[in-house]
Formats: sequence, structure tokens, C-alpha cells
Amino acid sequence: MQARASALRVGTFALVILGCTATLPAQSVATVGELLAAVVGQSADLQNYFVIPVAGHVEGANETEFRTDVTILAAGSGSQKVAVAWLAQGLDNSGRPLEFLRVGPGPVFVPDMVVRTLGQSGLGALVIAAVTSEGALDRSARLRGFARIWTPAPGCSGTSSLALEPGRFREGLLAATGLLLDPGHRGNLGLVNPNTSARTFLVYPMYPTVEISVPPASMRQVPIPYANESGAPVEVHVQIDGGGVFAGYASSVDQFSGDGWLVNFGPPE
Repeated sequence: MQARASALRVGTFALVILGCTATLPAQSVATVGELLAAVVGQSADLQNYFVIPVAGHVEGANETEFRTDVTILAAGSGSQKVAVAWLAQGLDNSGRPLEFLRVGPGPVFVPDMVVRTLGQSGLGALVIAAVTSEGALDRSARLRGFARIWTPAPGCSGTSSLALEPGRFREGLLAATGLLLDPGHRGNLGLVNPNTSARTFLVYPMYPTVEISVPPASMRQVPIPYANESGAPVEVHVQIDGGGVFAGYASSVDQFSGDGWLVNFGPPE
């Protein structure tokens, strides 16, 4: 019998052979590396995941103890299964198991997520993605989120915090603007590498250009080795040597009050 059709359409997971159509299930994700590969490999315009480029539960100076509260919102009136990947700083987290939550309808607030939900501590990054009930990346879902990094303020009953809008993985030259790096402020730079091998990041406008290596499926935070004595706002640029997608942030913190702000890397203006 002559075959009437023979085609494989990978994008829609539809297999057509001998005039019969069968649906191939999307691959489920169980580890950080599998989730990152699925997220990076999909269309860039999908809104089914977000990156919190810095999170953790970390003891700081002057009796501070920083923790990360996360809010997750899935579009629609039903519930949504989500996968949470923890990318501990300085480690290859590719084989780390994912944690799974069910959120919605409406926003879900997760206090001190790194400790209470993930059972981790220290500094890292979070990738949160919508998945199907079978555990495959849900390409029809839309997720939004928000994070607050905070500590009880020493000497009073209040708190000190940084607000953080989640980002996404992008490629090319990216920028963070509005930073103060004068003597009254200190700056940090954080980079998230979702790729399967270590990457070297090139940071401008430092002279000479600063190179920062980040392991696969990991993040790294370093002080910004640059000072602008004029006190004018500074724009920092970053790209991967040789190309590749990444996420990241830069921050400025007042040396005296602890007040600060954090800016995600995005396309330059």
C-alpha cells in the first residue's frame, strides 16, 4: 500500500504517517536542567514563566536577615500547576529536582519561599514556569509574579526591603540603568546562566572590561567594580562572550541607611 503522507511537525507535536494522525506528548520536566532547556527552547514571546534573578535567605551585616517573599499569578479562573527551579549561587544545578506547586485562582503569596517551600538557604535565583498536569511546560498558560526581598530593620519594629519585578531570559547586549555608584552607595551585579555550559559575561563600561564566569544552570552575584565620583546615574551593560541567553540585575544600596533599588537587565534604550 502506498503511503499517502509522511511528515513530522515538531512544533505542534503532530505525527502524520500513512494518512493517520497521532499526538506526541510534550516531554515532562523533572530537573532544573530540563526546565531551563524547555524554557529557553520555546518561542520567546510566550509568557508562561518568569525569572527572579536574585532570591534567598541570607544573614547580612548589622543583625539583618534577608528573605524572599514571592507572589505568583496565573491568568484565568482556574488553578495552574507550576514548577519552581532553585539555582543556587556558584553551583551547576542542572540535576537538582524541581518543586511543584498549584496556584490560583487569583494571586498566591508564598512567604520566605526559599526556606519554607524549597527547604534551601543562601543566595540564588528562581525560575517559575507553568506546567501541565503531566509535568510538561504549558505553552498556553500565562504567568506573572512579584518578589520582595526584606529583613527586619535593626533597632526598630519595621522592615527594610527591595522590590523586584521578575525578568525573562534574553540574548544580546542588555543594560541596567539608574544606578548610583558614588562613595555613598555600593553596587552589586547578578547574572543568571540557563545554558548547559559555563558562560563568560562581559561587563561594561568598566575599563578594562570585567569578565565574570558563571556555571551552567546557576547564578552569581559580585560587587560592581566601578565608581562614579560625579554622583550621576550610571548605566551598566552586559553580554555573553560568544552569545547566549541570560537574565540578571544590578542594584545600588545606600551605604548609611540601607535603602536600595534593583534593576533587571533589559534591551538598551
